[in-house]
Amino acid sequence: MGKVPRYNDKKDASMNIVTMLSQAVIPVFSLWDMEQKALMEKVYDKRLTEALKDVNEERQITNQWKRKAQKCGTELQHLRLMLEKQMARNGDLEKK
Repeated sequence: MGKVPRYNDKKDASMNIVTMLSQAVIPVFSLWDMEQKALMEKVYDKRLTEALKDVNEERQITNQWKRKAQKCGTELQHLRLMLEKQMARNGDLEKK
């Protein structure tokens, strides 16, 4: 069995108790810190996953709008050509 230490004064005894308690409490705080860090990491991973999902959705929407804009531009160019042809025909008819 271990010996019970005998101290000459109360200061030595209280310092030893503080040392023993601090050695017991520090690992508990370290474990708590590690658990908190793990929880925070899960939260941040979830937020990052959601943000990346949102970014991908926005990219898809952006690409849809780009395709629509290109289609509208093509249609507008086609309408201009048709209008120019019609105006040329009207001009020819007026000359006759």
